[in-house]
Amino acid sequence: MSTESSKTYPRWVPAAAAAIVVVAIPLLVIGIAEIGFRLAGYGVSGELFVESGIPGYYTLHNDYYRRFHPRTMPSNIPKESQYHPVLMQHPKPADTFRIFVIGGSTAKGFPFMDQHAFPAIAGMLLNSRLEDGRVEVVNLGRSAMSSYYVRETARRAWRWDPDLILVYSGHNEYFGTIGAGSGGGHLNKLLYMRLKSLRSAQWLFNQLNPPGQTADPNDPPLTLMAERLASGQFPEDEDFDRVVAERFISNLDAVRKQAARREIPLVIMDPVSNLITMPPFDGAHAEELSGLIEEGVDRIIRREGDIQDWVQAVAEEPKAAENAHILYLQALHQAQTDGLELDPFVRTKDADTIPFRAREILRSQLADWAQSHHPEVHYVPLQQEIQSLSGDGALSDSYFIDHLHFSHRGQLIVGRITADAVADATHARLGVHSGGWQPAEAFIPRMHYVPALDASVQISMNNLLQNPPFRDMRIPYQALSVRTSINNNPLLQDDELLDSLLTSPADDALQIIGEYLYTNERWEEFVDFLNALIHVNPGNYNAHLNIAEFLVSAGSTRPQILIAFQRAYLLSGRDTDVRQAMVEFAETAGLETELAQFFTHIGEH
Repeated sequence: MSTESSKTYPRWVPAAAAAIVVVAIPLLVIGIAEIGFRLAGYGVSGELFVESGIPGYYTLHNDYYRRFHPRTMPSNIPKESQYHPVLMQHPKPADTFRIFVIGGSTAKGFPFMDQHAFPAIAGMLLNSRLEDGRVEVVNLGRSAMSSYYVRETARRAWRWDPDLILVYSGHNEYFGTIGAGSGGGHLNKLLYMRLKSLRSAQWLFNQLNPPGQTADPNDPPLTLMAERLASGQFPEDEDFDRVVAERFISNLDAVRKQAARREIPLVIMDPVSNLITMPPFDGAHAEELSGLIEEGVDRIIRREGDIQDWVQAVAEEPKAAENAHILYLQALHQAQTDGLELDPFVRTKDADTIPFRAREILRSQLADWAQSHHPEVHYVPLQQEIQSLSGDGALSDSYFIDHLHFSHRGQLIVGRITADAVADATHARLGVHSGGWQPAEAFIPRMHYVPALDASVQISMNNLLQNPPFRDMRIPYQALSVRTSINNNPLLQDDELLDSLLTSPADDALQIIGEYLYTNERWEEFVDFLNALIHVNPGNYNAHLNIAEFLVSAGSTRPQILIAFQRAYLLSGRDTDVRQAMVEFAETAGLETELAQFFTHIGEH
């Protein structure tokens, strides 16, 4: 007779099993929910690029950046209106040197299109000296994005085989997405970014931020700026500003480490701003000192009344030394009487309690950090470069279209400075020497920067400046660059067109201009306009379809029209209406054989 002995377990085993169950069940529930959300198509993926429709070519994933906003939902912009400035081959061709540009709206080139921004201009200059191969610039900049976006986007960029990373960032550390205004510690923000990769986490955050509570990323810049301002103001605070700067450096250092492991050059640019002609948005004790500020505007800007009375009143008011408006007026007065000195304007910028412009503590820490990591980091002291080219006075409407974005002239000059930096960082591979570039203005025809696009940019800026927060500034911003450009644009000399543009939503500007050129039979300008739209928006099918349909309506049967139809068809996701228009054209032009070969190539009959 045998007896079965009972097996005994250490005391910790039941507790460990219970802990595993406690952890495993929630993970299982989250995993099932995640699969469900993905199968249902909920939320936004973390892919930087998506298939364009043309085999082997990818375009920017326009919804990627939405993950950095409180609400994460796909865009509601119709496909024919989406902005797709990139058509990028993957795998990358062997003869291509690929540059990824990461940052906020200045890196993006706002208010200009990607192809008219300084990174693209740098690419044109570099290509002008290459004997073999080409430089490809892919702009991943996005409005209102802080260095947390830079860090996360760089992490996701490596699989797309960049040869160089260029970062222009620093202006959005207070009001940008996941910036200081959003609260929370550094580790919390990093965790938040990782969680946003999960559709289940996106769903949860969407419940915590219902529609209407936060601005939608599709909203125009006015609405997004208003949302940023709702997070409060940030008076100068040495300890807090140092923490903001340290987090900024930490994010860039993460990018540096990623690039160093891959032996990829990293170019970091100094974030500069309009110091001289841009008044502060707000200042400490502004309401209390409003009378003194208004009097200063009369005395110094409008040149009305006795300046000495105002100078005496300021000297007797102890709070005046903390107010950015008073400091700005004093800086202007000093420039008028003793000549231009930048330090008072820099002091004014830092005292602005709405710091859309990077503060000096951040710029100083950036320069020190970059220099300590040379040659891994190639630092561009952009303010010094601008000053050496054009003097201190260039830090004004001479180079800027507003408080921190470059004007058309500024884009051209900064493009040349950027080309120098990239040439120095990549000389061993590209063999391109810096300096002595052909004037960037010579590339304007190749950039397709036609009057129609310039008109759209300037009108959009004019509308922006007529609304808060610019409209509510205690010291008005004169916007000389915008006014000059409007006055010099030949299209905008038509009062009827100008009035229509000024009284319509900014998003309608290109359509209004196109209809104006077509209705008035300005055919050469209209064709230039359509070609420019293809140049700046090559991944949008409508740009290719428009020029194909226009040339067909003009009676043309050129074979190139079929190519435009083919690109439109593929980029549209093989839209049936586009296919029908293409078939009808091929029959009229006697290109049925070529069309049949095209359909066979893409697997259709």
